[in-house]
Amino acid sequence: MISQILQTKYTVGLLTSPHIVDFCERFQINGGKISDEDFAYYMSSIEEEIEAIDNTLPKEVCISPMGIQAYMALRFFQDKKTDFNVFECGKGAKYDDVNNIKHDYAIINTIFLEHTRELGETLEEIAEDKAHVINGEQKCVYVGQQEESVLEVIKKRAARYEVAVKVYGEDFWAESIRYTKEGMLFDVVIGEETYKDILIPLLGEHQAKNCALAMVLCKDVFEDGVVSEVKKEREFKDSIEEKILIDRGYFVTGEKEINRNLKIIKENLKNINWPGRMEVLSQNPFVLLDACIN
Repeated sequence: MISQILQTKYTVGLLTSPHIVDFCERFQINGGKISDEDFAYYMSSIEEEIEAIDNTLPKEVCISPMGIQAYMALRFFQDKKTDFNVFECGKGAKYDDVNNIKHDYAIINTIFLEHTRELGETLEEIAEDKAHVINGEQKCVYVGQQEESVLEVIKKRAARYEVAVKVYGEDFWAESIRYTKEGMLFDVVIGEETYKDILIPLLGEHQAKNCALAMVLCKDVFEDGVVSEVKKEREFKDSIEEKILIDRGYFVTGEKEINRNLKIIKENLKNINWPGRMEVLSQNPFVLLDACIN
């Protein structure tokens, strides 16, 4: 969802897991997966470096498959000159190689009892692991709906590293959530602003909440990008008027940016392609496909 929204302005690389049919589904740019030929090329191009690292490790220690994939994705995205990249950690964050990628923003979705063998037997232990996605380099961390004890763990780490936190139910949320044959229809509230009638072709109340989480991050990304562009423009010509910036398409708030592009954002979300995740395949007859890990 983050990728779909940011594509209104940026070229976006995306690394996710697992895949449903084709391993190359994991590596995408603006919704298009990497070709078999490019996958073979980029994986081969990093082979020597990965082996060199592997040779320095004790026999019982290995580079994780997700780490290798993340490194390959970075090479691929760099060559294709993406503006923004979205990476999903493979399992937790504390020991996940994907988390070693420098990241300006972090998202922690609703924590539940998953991968308990690796992450911990309680929600709080899992939260402690996943909270390591916060390391002090982030502009903000965005947190999905959580149990109070989980939120306490996350906020404590964010405070330790002086990273701002935006929390579902406090700073943003989804409301008026409705089920339709086309998918979920809902409104998203971010601060003082309400974005009405967002439609995604996926089912489940959690998908509406996921979308609110994606939208609040993207609003800040747009705002940060606009501020950066304005700053560059003003450094180039100190005397430039704000009116000229507005005429050239620059806006000083993410709120205006997201409103300006809301029609395109809504269309992108309506056409999101996320195979096998409570996916509405057909309306007549009604066919729903779910290939969730659980």
